[in-house]
Amino acid sequence: MTAERELREIADTIRGFANKIVGGSGSGYLPAPEEGDFKALIIEAKQILEGELGQFNDFSSRLGSIGLTFRLSSPGTCINEAWGLIDGGIRQMQRRARPAALGTPRASRPQYVDVSRIGELVVTVRSRPS
Repeated sequence: MTAERELREIADTIRGFANKIVGGSGSGYLPAPEEGDFKALIIEAKQILEGELGQFNDFSSRLGSIGLTFRLSSPGTCINEAWGLIDGGIRQMQRRARPAALGTPRASRPQYVDVSRIGELVVTVRSRPS
């Protein structure tokens, strides 16, 4: 299963937790089994995003904070925020994949020219008649 597909399944499952909130999305709570599942899915999504986008990315770091502050916030807000962050991470993965699919090098990849080739070019330019 691809990382994108796995993240989509996690996001869909997290979105489904909104229907399981007891007492309303603003001041309610998730029952214990669902809260545990929610936190586990957050960690799974965070790990996948870090594997795909690198350890220090905005999407996974903010997901991690949701797991820590879940009981301090409204569950509906946390669920929607987690779903949005995962979805945003998927879009970022797609953007990063585009240059590779088009056959163009990534901008962050440094270009390399062997020193001997540079020397050859310098000699060629100097040996030209003016």
